Amino acid sequence: MALNAGRVAPGVLTGARPQDSAVAVGEAFAAALESVGVTTSGAITRGTAPVAEASATSGQVQPGTGLASVSSATVAEQTQYMLEESDNYVAEVLARMTAAKLGLDASNAGAVTAVRQVVTELGLPMDDIVTTDNCGLATGNLISPKRFVELLTLMLDDPSSDIGQALQGLPIAGLTGSLSGRFTSSSQLPGAGLVRAKTGSLNQVTSLSGYVVNSDGRLLVFSILGNGLTDGAAAARPVVDAAAAVLAQS
Repeated sequence: MALNAGRVAPGVLTGARPQDSAVAVGEAFAAALESVGVTTSGAITRGTAPVAEASATSGQVQPGTGLASVSSATVAEQTQYMLEESDNYVAEVLARMTAAKLGLDASNAGAVTAVRQVVTELGLPMDDIVTTDNCGLATGNLISPKRFVELLTLMLDDPSSDIGQALQGLPIAGLTGSLSGRFTSSSQLPGAGLVRAKTGSLNQVTSLSGYVVNSDGRLLVFSILGNGLTDGAAAARPVVDAAAAVLAQS
């Protein structure tokens, strides 16, 4: 579990994060209960849920009796959210879930191994791709635009497949997710509402990988990566967006 994408508060995008996101959720829940007059007691800690017991005829709640429940979003929905919002926390959690599913250690190393195994099985060669984490923040990661195009092509070949389910999470230029505030200048507007792509940013790196149906009705898959940007990633984004807009007009 996590609150505010694993951050300390909404809109806080930098700085320290909660050391235990699940406990932070519990503490926030307790605080919310207190704010509406429900008294809570004791510290929020990790533990093991008691075995459920049959409801007591007296009407009293017994240990293990469920008071309420909520179903998680599906893995596909979580993946779509992760892509749309470019949520690094969710990306890492999903990778660790993959490791656990494959019987590997749910650590960074186990998650990297698991994701590489699954992606290879899906049909994308990983021989020349270097991954040291799964959200892409580590500077040791290396991947070419060609491989991004191949991955997107696999997704587009069968949108109804498991891997194709992720397509719905690609942000729409100028409208949703991490592209909602982009494609606003005159040179970029032709791509607004048409380009669907995943963003990527480090201090001196920016990327945009996705697809667009151009003016002739052709489906174009693209990946634009810029490295070593001495003026920073933000300075290069307008150029990247304008290039994607050119493809939309082609």
